[in-house]
Amino acid sequence: MSDGWIVIPNWDRYQHYADRAPAWIKDHASQLDDDEYISLTFAQRGLLSGIRLAYAASDGRLPKNTLRVSSRLGQRVTERQLNALRDAGFIDISASRPVSLTRARERALEEKRREEEKKRPRASKREGKPEPGRQNAGGYQKFDHDDTADLELYERLTGQLQ
Repeated sequence: MSDGWIVIPNWDRYQHYADRAPAWIKDHASQLDDDEYISLTFAQRGLLSGIRLAYAASDGRLPKNTLRVSSRLGQRVTERQLNALRDAGFIDISASRPVSLTRARERALEEKRREEEKKRPRASKREGKPEPGRQNAGGYQKFDHDDTADLELYERLTGQLQ
């Protein structure tokens, strides 16, 4: 048993949908062309897949505790196995507790929104001009539906049922 936290390097690469719960992760076929991945045993590949799932399920807070990881994955996980994945570059060990993936994702989305708002041109309040992309909005007409036709049809149909 050891202290620290398991971290998946380049975690964004394995994200499928960032805004869904439970989290989905990608499994890339390109790994089969990666010599480092191919050099792993089948057991190590399975452990790596399980660790990625557990990492997603724990919101990026997976302790490097062999008992807890073993319990989560339903198989005995040893310090030697974790070190082999670390040495191959598939996991990192962090001494400090990582920020949750959800919080990090929320921060990144908020930053992206702020950047997009900075790029978006805005109408001058004094000029009263619409924002670009909304210039056609005045050309659309409101749909005017005749409710009396629906009422007449309803009365005819209900009259036939009686």
